[in-house]
Amino acid sequence: MIEPCAYGVATCFGPNTKNFADIVKLLLDDRACQQLQTQEELFPWVESLIQDAPLRQQLALKSRETCQKHKGAIDRTWIEIQRLLESGLQRN
Repeated sequence: MIEPCAYGVATCFGPNTKNFADIVKLLLDDRACQQLQTQEELFPWVESLIQDAPLRQQLALKSRETCQKHKGAIDRTWIEIQRLLESGLQRN
């Protein structure tokens, strides 16, 4: 779900998201995507986006903003890991 959001595409996904729980929470908290519970919800969701350009544009904008806000998380995590490793090595 990150890839389409990063490109600013209105994005939805189904209920099976346990491997992406943190990302899903970020996206849902920011109202940057839609989680559908059944496949029957997909057609009406797509149809509503086709018919409602402001809704589609808002969802796309929020998805891109959310991804931009969290961009660089891997780099920040790596820097923190390196800092922790170096501080542990200095104690020994």
